[in-house]
Amino acid sequence: MSFLASTVDNYPGKTIICGGTTSQIIARELHRQIQIDLDIPIGDLPPSAKIKGVNLVTEGILTLGAVAEILENNPSLDSPPDNPAGNIVKRIRESDMIDLMVGTRINEAHQDPSLPWNSK
Repeated sequence: MSFLASTVDNYPGKTIICGGTTSQIIARELHRQIQIDLDIPIGDLPPSAKIKGVNLVTEGILTLGAVAEILENNPSLDSPPDNPAGNIVKRIRESDMIDLMVGTRINEAHQDPSLPWNSK
């Protein structure tokens, strides 16, 4: 089992995975299935998914961009939308501490020269 999968599987708190490739890697390494969740209205965002033992699984860049937009435009966070980005915001509001595990690999499918990138 990879370090990433082991960390997700043994994390003592709630877990969110953002990214289709990352979720596929976690599911493969943990020998679990990904189930797309079509019950939640999504609007412009790809649907969320489920992996046993993970609290929320979403697409990456589009969903995280929507999370940033929600946080920038609604600082009181009174009523986040009922979609994958809103669900991340709800979980942020419920949390006392947030640990982030962020990959640095560039996804060629989403290469955008306007996104920040650090070669270190």
